[in-house]
Amino acid sequence: MISVLTGITKNFVGALLTRLFLGMVEAAFLPGALFLLSKWYKADEISLRYTLLYCGNLISNAFGSLIAAGVLANMKGVLGHSAWRWLFYIEGAITMFVALIAIFMLPDFPHNTRFGFSKEELQVAQLRMLEDDGEVDDDSKEDKWYAGYVMA
Repeated sequence: MISVLTGITKNFVGALLTRLFLGMVEAAFLPGALFLLSKWYKADEISLRYTLLYCGNLISNAFGSLIAAGVLANMKGVLGHSAWRWLFYIEGAITMFVALIAIFMLPDFPHNTRFGFSKEELQVAQLRMLEDDGEVDDDSKEDKWYAGYVMA
């Protein structure tokens, strides 16, 4: 949404502030993704998953550049907006769509995922982590879903 808002800025300060806020929320993505992967895969399996994550990032940058070239070349003046504004609208909308799908597809951690896995599958995932590093993460049953956010 912040990327879409960059498209409606009217001056340099507005663009600077939206980019600042975008950087603040994007900064947590890669460390968060690496952390989440580390909770599902053992040490001998994690390097392939990290590689796939980095490759996905490179591929998305390549396609993002192609989309940008097409938008900047063809959207100038459409509905009275500059092409660069359309770039933020389109890429931001695509990102929000993917994020909505990801909310329902991506699991949380093995100890607190509520859907997508049977109880036995979650127990196997926890056991694998226990075998790998000798401990299993465990949240308090009283903790709400946003407790980690509040602590941060």
